[in-house]
Amino acid sequence: MAGIVANSHGKRQIAIENGMTHGPIRWLLAQNFLMMFFLHLSSFSLDQLVEFALPGLEERERILLQYFNEHIVVPATSGSRSQRLKLDNFDFVAKCSEIAKKTTGMSGRELSKLVIGWQASAYASETGVLTEAIVDRNTADAMLQHEHKMEWLEKEQRKARHQEVKFGTTLKRETAV
Repeated sequence: MAGIVANSHGKRQIAIENGMTHGPIRWLLAQNFLMMFFLHLSSFSLDQLVEFALPGLEERERILLQYFNEHIVVPATSGSRSQRLKLDNFDFVAKCSEIAKKTTGMSGRELSKLVIGWQASAYASETGVLTEAIVDRNTADAMLQHEHKMEWLEKEQRKARHQEVKFGTTLKRETAV
């Protein structure tokens, strides 16, 4: 168990269960949607903001291939034969390239979850085989979920832009300094 304490010098440190402190604290906060970041974490004093763009086509392809290797190829080639994930005969490199073109706007985390979903569906299938049809079906579902998420976030951001902000008294966003 750990907690945050301030020492006599006014610096924040992390206090561990045994009473020892380690500090100073460095926070790394990540958010794909900057507006949501400011709405929910505006009370933090942040020294620096660094923007990381969503992965481009080549990056998405590389991410998909990396996770395909990690979550599909390795389990298909290791462990006992009876518990091994099986991979149907299709060109998975070309398939990952095709999917990278379709997944514009998805984050690395969403792509990771997509590939893990392929693995889970293959294990859950009657044969335990990852087929191209499973990959296509799960990808279509993930793209639909992503679209719904983006619509929801856009709606939330629109609502937040028109929302009143409280600074001791209630001020309209346009007049708040």
